[in-house]
Amino acid sequence: MPLVAAQHGFVEIGWLFLSIGLVSWLVLLTNVFNRLVFHHPQPPHLLPTLCILIAPPALAFLAYTSLTGALDGFGRLLYYPAVFFFLLVVGQLPRLLRLPFALSWWAYSFPRAALTVATFVMAEATNTPLFPVAAVGLYGVLVVVVGWLTVRTAVACRQDAICQPHP
Repeated sequence: MPLVAAQHGFVEIGWLFLSIGLVSWLVLLTNVFNRLVFHHPQPPHLLPTLCILIAPPALAFLAYTSLTGALDGFGRLLYYPAVFFFLLVVGQLPRLLRLPFALSWWAYSFPRAALTVATFVMAEATNTPLFPVAAVGLYGVLVVVVGWLTVRTAVACRQDAICQPHP
């Protein structure tokens, strides 16, 4: 909603939804860290869902820049946590790729897409040569990931391995 609200003349509605989303993200982040630190680890088939942590700051960045029409310090404060969580996931890739395929692997796609779009916006808003290269690289990886997930899902469907109970 906040991504397109300003473009359609609903600026205050956009700010309403952005503020609700930001507060909700802080609660979600607190709950996730509480679970990671103080409770039993997630079952292996749900570990890919940690990638979802990339999406809220990336989408908040996109919404904020859409509502303000510019990049400022607060926009950067929203963008860089998405990059940080992405790098955390990249560091965990060897571990994550050893997991058996599950539908939760689709959690690799949407957050990566949100960060890719946010990086294209950063490339457009800054003169830093790193962002266009990063944006194109993230886009290329996104295409590969979505293609790979599509193939893995089709194979799992053929093997009747989708929507089966996990141990």
